[in-house]
Amino acid sequence: MLKISTITAALVLFVFIVRSLRRKSLKERYVGIWIPVGTLAVAISLFPRTIQEASNFLGFQVASNLVLFLAVLFLVFIVLQMSVAISRLESKLERAIIELALLKQRMEADPPSDSDDGSS
Repeated sequence: MLKISTITAALVLFVFIVRSLRRKSLKERYVGIWIPVGTLAVAISLFPRTIQEASNFLGFQVASNLVLFLAVLFLVFIVLQMSVAISRLESKLERAIIELALLKQRMEADPPSDSDDGSS
């Protein structure tokens, strides 16, 4: 029963990722992260013995410790990536605000005259 529920959960995750990508609610730049995560979740749910063997190979006493460790690493990676994206957006916003302020200042200093409409 556990194997069926993990396979179902992994497949639901994978379908959700693909549907989010198709509906454009997930940007293409994040596909490189989420498609492998979904694929890995399906693979681990289909072959749970591999996570046990990997945990033994890497020196973890319990397979769930390896899963938790990988989850924490993944979340740290996601937070770092989101921090970089937010920093880029803040820089773009600052530039847009400066450009808007300069345009506003130029408009106030040199208001358009009524005779500039091109009709004579």
